[in-house]
Amino acid sequence: MTGTDTNERTGSLTRRLARRLGQFGRAPMTAIVVQPPRTGMPWVRIGLSAALVVSCIAGCALAVDMIRGNNPLVGATSANAGPVIHAIGEDVKTSFGVVAVEHAVAISGLQDSQITGAHGVPGLVQAGSIDVQVGAVITNLTDKVLTYQPTQFELIDNSGASVAISRAAELPGELQPYAAIDVLVDFVTTTDARPFKVRFVDPATKEAILIGLGDVGCTVQSGAGLPLPVAGGCTRAPAGDHTHG
Repeated sequence: MTGTDTNERTGSLTRRLARRLGQFGRAPMTAIVVQPPRTGMPWVRIGLSAALVVSCIAGCALAVDMIRGNNPLVGATSANAGPVIHAIGEDVKTSFGVVAVEHAVAISGLQDSQITGAHGVPGLVQAGSIDVQVGAVITNLTDKVLTYQPTQFELIDNSGASVAISRAAELPGELQPYAAIDVLVDFVTTTDARPFKVRFVDPATKEAILIGLGDVGCTVQSGAGLPLPVAGGCTRAPAGDHTHG
């Protein structure tokens, strides 16, 4: 081994050692990524959060309103649209529970030849008139006794006039909590007074509930128990059932 080789090796070894030793004391290199400032992002997040909160509140309010029976998704009824007319068989909410007209029928009066010897019979409907029988149900859904009268039901003709009750079944007049009772009332009128509606006045709120009777009076049953010919439906009074002039 020559001196030159030793120096080269020594020098080479010295340089390698120096490079290794020289790495001590140096701070480690750290890569830092600098992003441009996003000044608009916080406001966007705040706006989105506020919109979400408002949507949740509005949704809850809508749900509560619909549970109460209102439907804001349906256009509000115009003030000139008139009162709501309910249908036969529909349960109508009241202050005490529900009321409903379950059925209604028109029965023609009897001819003189059919009532021979029966003059003066109470409740007898004469020829030319019809007896509109209405079967209703009152349901008390409160925890208190409900006082009622059959006179709370009225028959309304096509002119808006009220037809007086001609006959009503005798009823107790008091309805126990969570109970229902059938109410049968009769009204004497004429076929040309159709279409008919039943009006029920809520005793607590004094609100008038209207229930349409549909085609009652268009088809009239015979008071004598015989088939009664009907011509033209609502366009003409049934044969033998002439209206008052």
